Amino acid sequence: MGVLLAACCAALAGTSAALQCWQPQPPGQPLLATQLPPHPRLRLNDSRLAELNHTIQTDSTAKAYFDGLVIYGEAWLTEPHVDCTATHMSNTQSRTTLTIQYNLGLLWRLTGDRRFAERAAQELLHVTTNCTTWDPYGLVLAEMTHAVGLGYDWLYSYLSPVRRQAIVAGVARMGFGEALLQYSDHVFWANCTFNWGIVTNGGLTIGGLAFLDEPAAAANVSAVLAKAAVGIQCPFGSFAPHGGWHEGSMYWQYVAEYAVATTEALRGVYGSDRGLSDSPGFNETALFRLHMNGPSQSSFDFGDSDGSLANSAAGYFMGYSQLPSSSHQLRSLCAYEGRRLAQLVGGYSPTASSPGARSPGATGTRYNCSLIDCARLLIDYSAEGSDALIQSVPTARLFKLSAFGWEGRSALGFFRSAWSTASEGVDGKHSYLAFKAANGVPNHNDLDGGTFVYEAGGQRWAMDMGSDDYQLK
Repeated sequence: MGVLLAACCAALAGTSAALQCWQPQPPGQPLLATQLPPHPRLRLNDSRLAELNHTIQTDSTAKAYFDGLVIYGEAWLTEPHVDCTATHMSNTQSRTTLTIQYNLGLLWRLTGDRRFAERAAQELLHVTTNCTTWDPYGLVLAEMTHAVGLGYDWLYSYLSPVRRQAIVAGVARMGFGEALLQYSDHVFWANCTFNWGIVTNGGLTIGGLAFLDEPAAAANVSAVLAKAAVGIQCPFGSFAPHGGWHEGSMYWQYVAEYAVATTEALRGVYGSDRGLSDSPGFNETALFRLHMNGPSQSSFDFGDSDGSLANSAAGYFMGYSQLPSSSHQLRSLCAYEGRRLAQLVGGYSPTASSPGARSPGATGTRYNCSLIDCARLLIDYSAEGSDALIQSVPTARLFKLSAFGWEGRSALGFFRSAWSTASEGVDGKHSYLAFKAANGVPNHNDLDGGTFVYEAGGQRWAMDMGSDDYQLK
């Protein structure tokens, strides 16, 4: 996949001058080590952790996420380490490492149960001392750096000085050292307008913020943060002008994961995200994803997307509920939509024989955290919002796009007879039409200009074929 996307980006190199990348405020100088907030400082400091613990004790939904997270985390305690040999290193390994650090790290901090801390620490040591490379391609490099940085930050008080030293040495070599080599080679993802630009520069930023005060890594970390601060500006410009995203719903979610995590990490360390959340369209991009779901809760799956309910972005809506540049009404709407989708995807009845026994859209008071991202739902949890906010959203919307030659033209349209109510769940009977205009550009668009989906009476009558095989000849 990396070779394919690199070729696509190279083919676009001749048009790069036409890609007007939005420029936020200058990133300024990195904080000195003596000015840095103490660990843990990434996304959830100890003050916010105390607030979350109180919320879990007083809010039944947050408590249900937490109870599901404990069950999910305990299952991870006996899982083997990721296979990170050079021939097997891939997104699967980096995503698994992220899952371990977010879920077990959060459980350690919420419960003080050393089992969770020790298993997460073992994984950190494994990937920093037994791996030979984190770089089959840039996404894996960035996601491993993100995972190790977050785990190191959250487990800092648990890790011994010897363990810290080993982890720092590994991330300095396979993370920041390799990233600097690629930046110096003008790697395509350093300044590109699609998902790679936010995931790579964002992941390296999050990881870097954990190690700025480590003498063995600080010089490389500062250089990487400076490069990433420049590189991430260009893909953030792709949210303009209305918050649409040109690569479809699944890649919107990948981008949302890193856009939310990066801006939160920057605000936690610097006090601001250096203007990224003020990029045109970013503060309303959640509305784009809201319109993409039909009455069945399946999405308009243009591009390389899976339109099923399981890919409904619950945790990412909750993340956008904390975006300071959005209005209070939109933040509340995102919080409600995150909770609603989490219930539809991962909620199940306490009387069911197992989480798998639930039917799609079943309601209940327990959550299967293998189906929804309970850790991220808790990190950004908000109890605000109601179904009335969804009902107040206009039922028709056109989205213009800016990246990949769209140049501000109308690209996607969504029309429905009414919004489904909370009680309808996945059984909405309203009419829904969504379409995509033609452009002819690559990057997860599958030559699908003119594609559309149509739902009515609880049935999808016209559908997009969804994603195809990356290796198709």
